[in-house]
Amino acid sequence: MKLTILAVLVLACAACASGGENPPDGTPIRSIAVGSKPWAVAVDAERRLLYAGNEFDNTVSVVDLETAKAIATVPSGTGPVAIAVNSATGLAYVANAFSDEVTVLDGAEVAATIAVGVQPWDIAVDAAANRIYIANSGDDTVSVIDGASNQELGTVEGLHEPWGLAVADEGGTLYVANAATDEVVTVDTEKREVIASIAVGERPRGLALDEAGQRLYVVNSEDAALSVISIPDWAVIETVAVGLAPLAVALNPVRQQAYVVNSLNDSMTVIDTVANQAIATVPSGGKPWDVTVSPDGAAIYVAASASGEIRIFGVDELIAGPSP
Repeated sequence: MKLTILAVLVLACAACASGGENPPDGTPIRSIAVGSKPWAVAVDAERRLLYAGNEFDNTVSVVDLETAKAIATVPSGTGPVAIAVNSATGLAYVANAFSDEVTVLDGAEVAATIAVGVQPWDIAVDAAANRIYIANSGDDTVSVIDGASNQELGTVEGLHEPWGLAVADEGGTLYVANAATDEVVTVDTEKREVIASIAVGERPRGLALDEAGQRLYVVNSEDAALSVISIPDWAVIETVAVGLAPLAVALNPVRQQAYVVNSLNDSMTVIDTVANQAIATVPSGGKPWDVTVSPDGAAIYVAASASGEIRIFGVDELIAGPSP
């Protein structure tokens, strides 16, 4: 019920601002000013907060989703480029690519700073195991962090410019996009060993795993394409054309859609995940770097880096989709 109320409040507020009518053509229903060059966005559903990592400011903006206003600006390390929230603890983890560390946030407070590898570019959280995985693109490793102690448990070696991560909720499996070798690998998280690999497109970046752990979505930044991998078959079952320089993908299981932000087209591609087909391309704001979806599937949040804002799209106004 909390999430449904949240979506209604955000959409209602936007409707008031537009005179009672939401745009029907993919126009964002609201924009939230944050810091300079936001490269990362994440949502804490329980606290109704949104985090935006501002790469030029070396800060994280904390946004109250009920009012759609920034309520705090928190210092991070240098170059906050990825954020992930642990749904079990409420802590947010910020990868600072140019200071080789992770900032841990408890709401608007810095709870800890953790040294990791060189140039951390992505984060994945296993809430059930309370472990955090950091892709260190500069030294070809993934750091494994214990969420209880904020200590590094070890590293996964033998990677090749890891840029994107996704972790299964159960089963101890981590997926890593190796940008230098155009492949995705599977990692056994207990042994911290690579156990399988698969070729995808050029320079894979963002990853997203569906809730059932059956489909893995991979954005290939130099192919202008999204690879869809069947986990049981360990095979690429579809390649979907998107825009130029796609950097991130987010899934909406409620509407059976995926959203890919295309940084050089200033656009977002909407994909039907049942048919694995692109069904729309909409303006997203200048140089979009990251995208996430509200847990109830009603809203999409895009980090528009060129304009220093988070753009909120209502799914019903973006494009018609299956009813929840």
